[in-house]
Amino acid sequence: VSAFDGKSCTLYQLKRYDEALIAAEQAIRLDPTSSSAYNGKGNALFKLKRYQEALVAHEQAIQLDTDFAFAYDGKGDALWKMGRFDEALLAFDRALEINPNYSSAHNGRGNVLFDLKRYREAVQAYERAIQLNPQHPKAYNNKGVTLSVLGRYEEALAAHDQAIRLQPNKAVSHYYRSRALRQLGRLEEARQAYEKARQLGYIG
Repeated sequence: VSAFDGKSCTLYQLKRYDEALIAAEQAIRLDPTSSSAYNGKGNALFKLKRYQEALVAHEQAIQLDTDFAFAYDGKGDALWKMGRFDEALLAFDRALEINPNYSSAHNGRGNVLFDLKRYREAVQAYERAIQLNPQHPKAYNNKGVTLSVLGRYEEALAAHDQAIRLQPNKAVSHYYRSRALRQLGRLEEARQAYEKARQLGYIG
């Protein structure tokens, strides 16, 4: 079972989500009590934008292991994408109750708070995610977007710059960097950042 479980994890990291899902389902068939296999299935389904199915898989993982922080984190992400924000917050809070130092759950919690327009709390959640994992480009980018909403453009720009240092070819970070530069009146730099985003595949 662990071979299929490991295979699913490897395929997921390679962004081969369809194959990761198949491997996770093979692991489950061999051992229906494997919480990690259900969690892997949920992660793959989430990346395939099959959020309802991802939620079910993560809930099955939780039934098998009620202290499985990763599964609560996955459940929170699925609920967030489905617009069920209050339930998503509860899932992330449970993940953090089990493991207070879980960077991904702090980032996920920030995403929900952002969508609830609780922007200052969202910034705090992203900052906690970064404090726990300074190599977290998504958290820096999310923090930057939220700071821009709050009108804190210099800080937003610094956050996007850090995201780009960690992940130079992420188009969306260059796009949001261009927006912060535009708000600061640095129009030529903003244009260059936007062009970079387009070169990297940003559409918008």
